[in-house]
Amino acid sequence: MAPTATFPAGHTLTFADNGAVVALRVGQHLDLLLPESGLGAWDPPIIEGTALTITTISGGYPSSTALRVTFTAQTAGDATIRTGTDLACFHTTPKCLPPVMVWSVTVHINP
Repeated sequence: MAPTATFPAGHTLTFADNGAVVALRVGQHLDLLLPESGLGAWDPPIIEGTALTITTISGGYPSSTALRVTFTAQTAGDATIRTGTDLACFHTTPKCLPPVMVWSVTVHINP
């Protein structure tokens, strides 16, 4: 499967890149910046796969600051990065029921 986008090292992913397929090489970095939305701040991302790791992370839920993450391509393989919005009222009783935004990209890492 050909990637829909190939980003250079140091590219910053934003909400507009939701659903993209990214191609990186081992050792390259990929940045993510997701500002708080009207539906809350973003949770720390979950990475499915072992080829990609989080190098630095700041902001996001439970703060109201932008989520900033740098990922590093560790080994050849595939990874999926996922996150979603979160609100304090999701963690109370009774819980609130506003919509949640989700965001994900697939990363193919080449040697």
